[in-house]
Amino acid sequence: MTLSATITALDYFINGFVVVSALAFCLLLLSELTLSFLDCLEQYSSVSDEFYQQTKALLNPATEPITELAEVESPSFELMTIRELRDYIRSHNLHHRVHNSTGGKSVSNARKHELIKALT
Repeated sequence: MTLSATITALDYFINGFVVVSALAFCLLLLSELTLSFLDCLEQYSSVSDEFYQQTKALLNPATEPITELAEVESPSFELMTIRELRDYIRSHNLHHRVHNSTGGKSVSNARKHELIKALT
């Protein structure tokens, strides 16, 4: 074998060794990253279940029945001022009732007798 053939063979051997070493390194890195990711998922799933239950409890509507205006002791609306009537409607979230009763008027645009009629 000549010197140039030996150098070419050695060059191919070194190139192959570098490529195989790089592939082995990449495979080891990929396997370690996969194992780390699986560990993170396992830890996250236990935290996630607890978080999911807490979030579900917060987002579910109350199971208690919502009390209607008729079930609650209603004050004497005729003795209230218009400002007190509007505050009462806002605090009890009765905008939709006034809107439906007055033919589409808002609480601020409705007159006192219209508000009283909507609430009774």
